[in-house]
Amino acid sequence: MFLHAESLKATVALSILALASGCSSATGPDVPGSGYHQDPGATGSSSGTGSSTGGSSSGGGASTSSSGGSSSGGSSGAGSSSGATGSSTGGSSSGGATTTISADTTWTSGQQIATSVTIAPGVTVTIAPGATVTMAASATITVSGTLTGSSATTHAVLTGTSWTGISVASGGTLSLDGVDITGASTALATLTGATSAEYDNGTITGSATPFDLAKATTLGTKNATVTGTLGTSHIAGSLVASYLDYDSNGYEGIVTTDPTATESIEDSTLHGSGPVADMVVSATGAASIHIAYTNITNVHCGFHFDAIDAFDVSYTNVDTNSYGFMLYGSSGTGTRSVTYSNVDQNQIAYDTISGVNGPITFDHDYITGTQNPADAVSVTNAQTAAVAGTGPRAQ
Repeated sequence: MFLHAESLKATVALSILALASGCSSATGPDVPGSGYHQDPGATGSSSGTGSSTGGSSSGGGASTSSSGGSSSGGSSGAGSSSGATGSSTGGSSSGGATTTISADTTWTSGQQIATSVTIAPGVTVTIAPGATVTMAASATITVSGTLTGSSATTHAVLTGTSWTGISVASGGTLSLDGVDITGASTALATLTGATSAEYDNGTITGSATPFDLAKATTLGTKNATVTGTLGTSHIAGSLVASYLDYDSNGYEGIVTTDPTATESIEDSTLHGSGPVADMVVSATGAASIHIAYTNITNVHCGFHFDAIDAFDVSYTNVDTNSYGFMLYGSSGTGTRSVTYSNVDQNQIAYDTISGVNGPITFDHDYITGTQNPADAVSVTNAQTAAVAGTGPRAQ
């Protein structure tokens, strides 16, 4: 996130600097050429091409075999708090031990996972309804089989202090509904070759990287909440979200990191803790970003695009930010439009740089604040009052 002073008149730049420290905030130092800030202490992948988690994992309820130091003993079977006797590979993020779960099992309430675990291909681990499962520090759940859980009434919880999180590996499937994740550095990562990943009706709390999606992978999420965030989500693959409540908490929000990345976010609420970091960011490129029926508030820039092919924003409220849109790089043949939206109560409604954007259309929008169209933006059917029907729709 940059102020791009060359694109602003001096008087506007001074007013923004007086309003807030801009993107050069306490969120961390500028990363030259990145288009966004580096988050201090964040442990997730900064590129989105793979998880920061190691790939080794812990605890289980089934026998294991590999090379390296021995793992903890215990009986096998559903509900066991440790793996059966076996050997484990070194290089784990939890003290050098990893356990492979090689038979279907269920994690019940009170489960203690002492080391990292890998769910083997063809194996299913089920989190019991309402169960609280505690992960050891630095432990990772690597899913090469299936991790599933459904807790509609009382949520299940995967918790721990400074554990690494869940990595959906090649061939792996994640299907969690009503399972909260707390204290994980990278809550949900999809690695190259992940089969599918779905996270619904859960809350992610205190994560440095809530979502970290590798290229050509997809995470779907419905009715999820991200809160107490300690860093940035990185999207090199595809994020498909609806009814997402995402609090960026003064950090960069959701950042695409690959020219093939895509996002589709509808009926969601994206917000921060003040005008100090951007929410929807295309730093090094994106194929497309679709935002509809969404509220984006209380951040520095609702949208910051340094490089993007196509974007469409509709029936969305972008308000009470320093900037609604920073449009600093778009090319290609994709559509770039903002329609039937309210861009209101931002000091700068939109800012652009000449010579770096393809055509951008604002149509049937209610816009207040300073507008800098440069040579890219055309405004049609400007509205004189707020557009109705914007923001999340009732479920």
